[in-house]
Amino acid sequence: MDTYPYQHAEGSLLYQEETYHFRFKGVGAATIALYNVPGEQYYFACTIEPSNQHWVYLPEVLRSFTSAGHNQLAEAGVTWPHAFFETREQALQTAIEIIEQLLTRYQSSL
Repeated sequence: MDTYPYQHAEGSLLYQEETYHFRFKGVGAATIALYNVPGEQYYFACTIEPSNQHWVYLPEVLRSFTSAGHNQLAEAGVTWPHAFFETREQALQTAIEIIEQLLTRYQSSL
């Protein structure tokens, strides 16, 4: 955190959170939380909404993940190159691609 611009006590941190909602093929599917620590890079956390109709077979363990969760999704064949991103757009695009890969793989109807 060499570029963090604020003085702070150990363990204290100011960060920004933005919330986005994602629709997959017209169906509300996921929430993406985008985080940015001032002077640092972006990262994300995603939560896929349960569906008893559209992606019934998506394992519970894959419904929530972060950009640092490479190991968690590798078993599902989903990989991406970075845990942190230079821009908001790069982070959001990666989150969208991961969600679409998972929902396409486990979709039961649409």
